[in-house]
Amino acid sequence: MAGRPFHNVGDEATPDRSRTSRTLRGVWQLAERMADQAPLRFSLLAVIPLMALVVLVFRPCYATNDDVFLTMIVAGKGFCPAPDEHMVFTNIVVGQVLKRLYAAVPAIPWYGCYLVAIHYLAQVVILYGAVVVDRTWAVESGDRTGSTRVPLATGLSRRRLTSLSPGQVRLRCGLYLLYFALVELPLVNALQFTTTAFLASQAGIFLLLVACRRGTQQPDANVTRLVSGSAALLFLGAMVRLEALVMAILVAVPIAMVLARGIPRRLFVACGAATAAASIMIVAVTAYDRWCYERDPHWAGFRSYNQLRGKFHDDCWTAYTPETAAIFSRVGWSENDHAMIASWFSDDPELFNEANLRSIVEAYPWKSARLTSQFWSQAWREIGRNRSVVAVFLALPFVLAAAGAGWSGRRGIAVSMVTAVGLVAYLAWNKKIPPERVYFPLLSFPLSLLLLSSAWRPSWWQPRGAPLPADGFSKTDRAAPIWQPRQLAAWATVGLLAVGVAIGVHRQSLRSVRVNRARGELQAFLAELRPSGHEVYVCWAWTMPFELLSPWDNLQWCARMPLLTLVWTQGTPCQEDLKRQFGITRLAPAMYERDDVLLVATPKQQSSFVTFAKEHFGADVEFVPSKQVGARLVAGRFRRCPGATAGQTEGSRLR
Repeated sequence: MAGRPFHNVGDEATPDRSRTSRTLRGVWQLAERMADQAPLRFSLLAVIPLMALVVLVFRPCYATNDDVFLTMIVAGKGFCPAPDEHMVFTNIVVGQVLKRLYAAVPAIPWYGCYLVAIHYLAQVVILYGAVVVDRTWAVESGDRTGSTRVPLATGLSRRRLTSLSPGQVRLRCGLYLLYFALVELPLVNALQFTTTAFLASQAGIFLLLVACRRGTQQPDANVTRLVSGSAALLFLGAMVRLEALVMAILVAVPIAMVLARGIPRRLFVACGAATAAASIMIVAVTAYDRWCYERDPHWAGFRSYNQLRGKFHDDCWTAYTPETAAIFSRVGWSENDHAMIASWFSDDPELFNEANLRSIVEAYPWKSARLTSQFWSQAWREIGRNRSVVAVFLALPFVLAAAGAGWSGRRGIAVSMVTAVGLVAYLAWNKKIPPERVYFPLLSFPLSLLLLSSAWRPSWWQPRGAPLPADGFSKTDRAAPIWQPRQLAAWATVGLLAVGVAIGVHRQSLRSVRVNRARGELQAFLAELRPSGHEVYVCWAWTMPFELLSPWDNLQWCARMPLLTLVWTQGTPCQEDLKRQFGITRLAPAMYERDDVLLVATPKQQSSFVTFAKEHFGADVEFVPSKQVGARLVAGRFRRCPGATAGQTEGSRLR
């Protein structure tokens, strides 16, 4: 019987590999043509797989627990019994929209979707700016195959951007991928409303810079859409967090002032009008936000009080020392009382009232006293240890070497870096050591400017005297000796860039592994608790790692889990309403007098509370664990120690 001719398995796979290779090549060529001919459509489509890759592979979480608490406010879950629009740090208009969305469809995680959507929009704008920067408008006449381009003002034919060579398209897309790996990946992998607001503001600034560049090169160009989009993004950034918009503007001011010097008057008026419109809208919604808070008797004064107590635990200005002990004694505070508020416990309206806090803050020059050499070394050491920052700085030599000269190239990038470092130092001097969500966007902004440096050319790679290819993007002549100093420096910068990308991506990979492991422990802990809705869980500061939750979590798990969170939410009308529902007037005695109040806290926090109960309520208490998963997640109840004296009456307070 005749058999089938024998052939290798590899031979069978060869046609499939060839077909796949041709398909990928065709997709890539289609993307190149789209980037050249339809940059906006290309940007809208190209960002989708990048964002999907991050979401599916890295599985983002939040950078801080603040975002989860904001979600609880607008969703009406956890410490907030009903949906509320007062998001404290975000404009109330955003809160009103999210509140209505959660009321309409509570199963959808609207808050996480809102942050991711802004990231997507900002990345589309940034990629679009990278593709269209320094491209002017021309007019086509004739057919597509033999079009003749004439200046914009001379005809009424079809308008289109001047074309890019394939090498230029690859270069601009490659630079964007570099930016995405080093900057956007850390930001979207650890979502946070401050960084999201900065990113939206940065995208608006980028559009404004692109409009300035286009108007300078082509005075009769229409930049209305660019400046309008810029105004909308700046307004969006201010709505998410006003302080982030201010940071983005400050770091961009030097380069913007330089680039604005040569723009024509017509363009200057257009950009000024867009900026003025954005400013008017920002002032209007900010005024509306403040009016809504101040007219509500429950929320009036909360923000100022929250900023005041933040100097004790968030800014870490105060310290209990023999020199400052008398200051605390004047308001009846012990060393343990300061330790309590320094670790975020301030749920005692008598002890931690605004008058006491202000008296302590104004009685000593805390701000200047903390500015020691140890403070500055700690600040720069903390920033220098951040691997995402290290990755950005390792990429800077490549950026400075490869960018073109002038203010649109390496000079502007260098000035922007100096400005960013100066802003970080100012924030540390004026307020506190900036957290990562503040210093990383600032320090990565100069790297982002490379996307607008279209003067980038690989001539820095060529040996001195070697001819530059006609399009400026061909490969270097391989016959040139590699040991020439110019090429050795080029290899060094490329090597640093490769190391930086590897460090940055590896850090996000390790972070995702740790987050997924810790997220499993948190989910197991929540499953162990089995909340019934009849017990109140007191979560002290960061002990319950809510930030590990996925942005796609709709918080349905805490629908039957009333929470009292000992963070900035203390004193909010939301948390006070929940306390009233359970008949809790004073949280501290309720924590050891009632069986339906459970605590999640570290051993150090438990010890501080034992001392607090003894000093202010005359109660000898002890912590009895009930549920535990891992070393960090421990839930339990306080109870009076056996043999406590009868003199320890309920509600008694020692002064």
